[in-house]
Amino acid sequence: MTPIEQTQAWVNDIVIELNFCPFARREVVKNRVRYQALALTTLTELYDVLHRELSHLDHQPNTETTLIVFPEGCEDFQEFLFVIEEANLYLQREGYEGVYQLAHFHPEYQFEGDALDAASNYTNRAPFPTLHLIREASLQAVLNDREDSDDIVERNIKKAEQLGSAFFAAKLAEYKR
Repeated sequence: MTPIEQTQAWVNDIVIELNFCPFARREVVKNRVRYQALALTTLTELYDVLHRELSHLDHQPNTETTLIVFPEGCEDFQEFLFVIEEANLYLQREGYEGVYQLAHFHPEYQFEGDALDAASNYTNRAPFPTLHLIREASLQAVLNDREDSDDIVERNIKKAEQLGSAFFAAKLAEYKR
């Protein structure tokens, strides 16, 4: 499987089937999710892909969201945190703050204060380091329509803890085969 196919499998098996993102199913079914893969070696490459994908979203209203997958580069979680910071600064610098929001996932994602093997970390773990560009207005509209939108993070952590770290580790290993 290619990195994009592995990420698509993760989106289907974890994000949608476990309902970690209650808005994802609709966009996947409508084929409104764009996947891009990039071996990241320089900040210039990061800025170029962000420019390209933000421009695509600006001009293609039928694409709701983009997942930028980094099959090479950013393997170290601390390095990836720097990439997230730079990507957020790029959004601000280019006037996209409040237009697009950045979510992020990493195979070694670790919430501050959580143990590395805590099940809660798997709510943000993916087969590869991934940046997710989300239309802020669309996200806000969906959240406004949901009564339980404030509980999504807590519900996801509870679900992850119920399933356990071993379940998620095995699922992530499946995508790498």
